[in-house]
Amino acid sequence: MWRKGYLWGFLLIILLLLGVKQSTIQAEAADQRPVMLVYDSKNIAEHGDLDLDCCQRLLTSLGLPVKTVQLSQYHAHLLETSHCQGVITMVNWAQVNSRNQAFERDRARFTGVKLHIGSGLQTDERKSLGGHFKTLVHQQLKVHQGQANQLLSTNKTLLVNDKRAGNAMSVGWLTNQNMPAESYSYGVKVGNAGFLPEIGTDGVSINLAGQLIAKLFKLDRQPQLPLLTITGVTPYTKMNHLKHLIDCLSSQGYPFALSIVSVESNTDLAAFHRYTKILRYAEKSGGVIFLSPSTETGTQRLNEAQLRSVFQTELASLGADRVLPIGVSAPGYWNRSQRRQAAVLSPASHVLLRPDTHLKLEEKPVEAEPVVTNSQVFPTSIVGIPFDAFETATYQNKIQFFQSTALLVKMPADTTEINRLMQRLQGSKLRWFDPVRDQLETSLKIGTVSYEYQAGQYLVNHQVVFDLDADIENFATDAKPAESDSWMNRVIQWQSHALLWLFAGIGLVLTGLLVLGWRIYRRKFIRNSGQKKG
Repeated sequence: MWRKGYLWGFLLIILLLLGVKQSTIQAEAADQRPVMLVYDSKNIAEHGDLDLDCCQRLLTSLGLPVKTVQLSQYHAHLLETSHCQGVITMVNWAQVNSRNQAFERDRARFTGVKLHIGSGLQTDERKSLGGHFKTLVHQQLKVHQGQANQLLSTNKTLLVNDKRAGNAMSVGWLTNQNMPAESYSYGVKVGNAGFLPEIGTDGVSINLAGQLIAKLFKLDRQPQLPLLTITGVTPYTKMNHLKHLIDCLSSQGYPFALSIVSVESNTDLAAFHRYTKILRYAEKSGGVIFLSPSTETGTQRLNEAQLRSVFQTELASLGADRVLPIGVSAPGYWNRSQRRQAAVLSPASHVLLRPDTHLKLEEKPVEAEPVVTNSQVFPTSIVGIPFDAFETATYQNKIQFFQSTALLVKMPADTTEINRLMQRLQGSKLRWFDPVRDQLETSLKIGTVSYEYQAGQYLVNHQVVFDLDADIENFATDAKPAESDSWMNRVIQWQSHALLWLFAGIGLVLTGLLVLGWRIYRRKFIRNSGQKKG
């Protein structure tokens, strides 16, 4: 009897566990609805375009698809028909005070997550957030996340929550330089409503934004370790400097990734093989590689098939030399372009989204973005944040990252910059994500070829690669490669030598004639001068 009771109890527990697991999977599937990001202006003069790009990439790294639309282009019921799980209002240019009555009505009726970034809170938003807000004008503020803190790099006007509602949750806080210092909430969450004074360019403020967004959308996110990533590695990088950097990072125990650029043509040249030899050395030293697609130059834009073809060719030429990228690295705007998403980003399980390049005020983009852009999510989306963004932060080892993050360092130009980087890494005392220790698993499939990475082990088409140097002819020696001793080469070499001697002989003859002519002219001139004197 007791045994039957235990049996039924055991079966009941199993069924409950299966039910919980199934509901969790369904909940994750339901959460793939997009988040609508509505912004007033890119405000290029004050780098508002970069703030917008950062917000989009931050949402993507948290697994949230993003539908972005400018406030002036929003039309009635778009929020409802897009079936969004949340809406974010981002004010980049408060002085203009842009309004859209249709959007404000739709947002007021919306029952999902609502986040406001910047100033310009409307009546319905203030009512949802409660508490009291005040404007700080040109004050030097410090932002805090636990023990970590950082002085904000700009002292622009900020709207802050100086008195929270009773049911409000604070994420981080701000302090000013007054004596005694006054404290304000940084991120505020009240139910499904939230507020941030800005996204900003400072590392701590970006992390707090990610932490608040994760709480608003009820994402089960534990603190993660950042991935140290060296960007700007190209075939034109000085290979001795790159090797020296790899040696420094490896010898001091820093796991790292390289964001590299390759080429579509001239992959049979010795220079390309020297490049891939160093990249294999990085792989053998514990580094991993993200391949960055080639940038389209000029006014020409490739269609989806052309982009896929170029990327596939680059990937194949690297793979032939046993350089096996674990993922794709691209600027944020690539994830707002449908053809780039489909051709290059979608085949990768891990996509590193780097910051966009800032546009100059008078500069017009070569390719205008559509009115509505859609940023898709990937199995793992990584937001790239410059390591410099944390340079002024104190207690950097206490900073918490709630989104998948890569801290980006531009490839040092010389040994002095390499030494300076190593000093900064030691001074930060940050713990870094280790692909081997932390059991990283990735996949990248283009056409019929697939590359996989499993905690330090590389696979090509599901076959383990035991030796990265196997079956590779060593083209990457420092010496000039020996020419093939064929009949044609010997003929060409003989012709070159013959022409060289011919031109040398002609030069000697002309020199002799010049000397002879000068002597004849001089004798004649001296004789005529003597006759005249006599």
